[in-house]
Amino acid sequence: MQIRPLAAGPPPFPCPPLAASQNPVDSYSPGPPAAPALSQVLKPITNTQVELYRAQLPAATVAAPAVGPDGSLYCVHEQGLTILGPDGVEKGSFFLRDGSPKSPVVRPDGSVLLTSRHGLHCVDATGHELFFRELGKPGVAPALGPQGQIYFGEHTGHLHCLDERGNPLWVFETERQKRDGGWSGHINGEMAVGPDGTVLLNAEGVVHVVGPDGKLRFKLLEDEKGRNLSVSTGPAFASDGSILVSRQTNRVECYESHGKLRWSQSLQDPAQAFLGNRANTTPRSLGELVVVGAGSGELSALDLATGVPRWQLDLGASMAGDRVQVGPENTLYAAGQYSSDAHCVSPEGEKLWSFHFPQKADRASMASAGDRVFMVSQQGQVHALRSDTIRQQLAALPPGEDQSRNGIQLSERAAIVGGVRVRRKGHEE
Repeated sequence: MQIRPLAAGPPPFPCPPLAASQNPVDSYSPGPPAAPALSQVLKPITNTQVELYRAQLPAATVAAPAVGPDGSLYCVHEQGLTILGPDGVEKGSFFLRDGSPKSPVVRPDGSVLLTSRHGLHCVDATGHELFFRELGKPGVAPALGPQGQIYFGEHTGHLHCLDERGNPLWVFETERQKRDGGWSGHINGEMAVGPDGTVLLNAEGVVHVVGPDGKLRFKLLEDEKGRNLSVSTGPAFASDGSILVSRQTNRVECYESHGKLRWSQSLQDPAQAFLGNRANTTPRSLGELVVVGAGSGELSALDLATGVPRWQLDLGASMAGDRVQVGPENTLYAAGQYSSDAHCVSPEGEKLWSFHFPQKADRASMASAGDRVFMVSQQGQVHALRSDTIRQQLAALPPGEDQSRNGIQLSERAAIVGGVRVRRKGHEE
């Protein structure tokens, strides 16, 4: 584990204290003489007012990280789990012999649910295993219920509900699994859990709505063979309790809580051609909006009540699965599936800032908590940033002197803000 803490520096905006050196990390180049007003803006933007820390995990990452209640970051990789404290220093790890972890799920007490090839592990905040349940190969990341229940979706089509100590409560089996056995009815995408404990899951493209008692309420999008190959992501609950589904047939659909179709919006409708050509991410609910990312790089927002398009933003990188996340105040974080860039987008569709990984970062992933945004590349690079500080610093740039107001690029050698290059200490040209 390699940790490189950055200097704290006097923050111009309220932020949590850091256990970091007071020595400066970055040198500063004021840029072209035509833009002298940038000097007071760019000098502080490259210290820890923006970047809290950066770290290197011991192995390649395999799923999105999760943030604990104290700001710790839980990262899964090919060797298991690494827990980074709020200052970026490793405070625990857990080795998985058989690999295959999905995204971790952190509980309110700081313990974490972690999957392996054979079941479910519960690990405390220091990496000590609390329990293990042999449940089979996971199809999706685990999920938490409103009373602390644990939901484990097995790849073969079984949904296990456990209590908070890992004791079994009930098991739901898809009808296709009951009928055909084997690998039929396998669960994929993401699970969603409603406030009453109702679970949404994708089993071979068919959306199953399972009640808190483990009984099937109804199914959506089932064909004559008991499957639907057009749905590869997980369903989601909207803010009003309706059910959202994105389909690879280039549609986003909204269903009432009892299963009646509310609307179906084609992303290839000639009248709405600006929306792109493929809905590839799990839909996200932002109050009165539904947001979905496309394989062609467009991030699109639809009206929750009617499905009418509201805005679209081209991020220039394919998005899939869980690559779109919702942060505080409905801020959106989107990372490309095969891209070195990650983006912060307002609920109104404005790109607030972007982050560029120092090296090519296939399958970059993100997590957020409060003002902190964590970005992890497939190669195991971890960057912890302060989102609000970036936004406020960029907003302070003088009008007319910035050609890329919403872009900040942080790399090993330099930072580029507003088109001006700021050299990092030790890499002066």
